[in-house]
Amino acid sequence: MEADRDALANMLAGLSELTLYFRFQTAVGRPPRPSVVEPLLRPTGAAWVAEHECRLIGHVMWA
Repeated sequence: MEADRDALANMLAGLSELTLYFRFQTAVGRPPRPSVVEPLLRPTGAAWVAEHECRLIGHVMWA
C-alpha cells in the first residue's frame, strides 16, 4: 500500500493548484497532506486508477 500512497501523492503533486481545488474543494498541500491521500486509499468502496507508461495519471473512487 505504500507504493500506492507514493504513486497517488506524486500524481497529486503534479496537478495545478486550480485542478486540485476543483477536485477536492480544499488546500491539498505540497507535498499532498496525508489527510488528503489516506482516505483515497481506504478500502470502503472501490477505486480505479489510470496509468500511462507506468505512471499514475488518474484516480476515481466510490463508496
